[in-house]
Amino acid sequence: MMRKKHRNLRRTAVGGVKQLYMILISIFMLFPLLWGLLTSLKPQDEIFTYPPKLFGSLTLENYQWVFEKQNLGMSILVTLGLAACSTVLGVLFATFAAYIFSRYSFTGKGFFMSFVVCPMLIPGLVNLIPLFSVYTKLGMVDKFWGLVLLYLPSVMPFAVMVLLNYLHSVPFTLEEAAMIDGCSRFQLLTKIILPVIVPGVVAVSMISFVTIWNEFI
Repeated sequence: MMRKKHRNLRRTAVGGVKQLYMILISIFMLFPLLWGLLTSLKPQDEIFTYPPKLFGSLTLENYQWVFEKQNLGMSILVTLGLAACSTVLGVLFATFAAYIFSRYSFTGKGFFMSFVVCPMLIPGLVNLIPLFSVYTKLGMVDKFWGLVLLYLPSVMPFAVMVLLNYLHSVPFTLEEAAMIDGCSRFQLLTKIILPVIVPGVVAVSMISFVTIWNEFI
């Protein structure tokens, strides 16, 4: 009986230590975010005071200045639209490309797959000057759809690779049964395959959206 009680006390102590450890780690990771938020709410003269104060005078002047003088609201809307359009088009094209690569055999399949994946291996700075030159000649500099087209190659390779793995897990018998029932290839993809690979599509869409959002804003 005493041994069982001692064992329970030890488990409780170990559980308490683990919880305390997780709380300390959480505070350590959240403190920079909290500090940044509190700093953004301080007046200008208190931001650079030494020693710094954790809690001081709170004001919304900094946010008012950013939104009114720097037009941050419009920048957020443009970035939101850019990330949304690039994500939708990129994932849409990647879904069709992944389906073709997973279900069809044709001459040059390996070459085309390498061509799709290659942008992942090329640093963006390498293409900066050539792309700027091409965009200048085409009149697409500082144009919304020019930016959308620019981000498609950065979204599609990753999306194609992820969705390709999902499609490989879908059994061919499912498609054969649907085709026997009269489904066309397009209906097969939209009504049979897509519902099965929804988790992959959602994951790829979220990662693509966040990537474009972080890069552009």
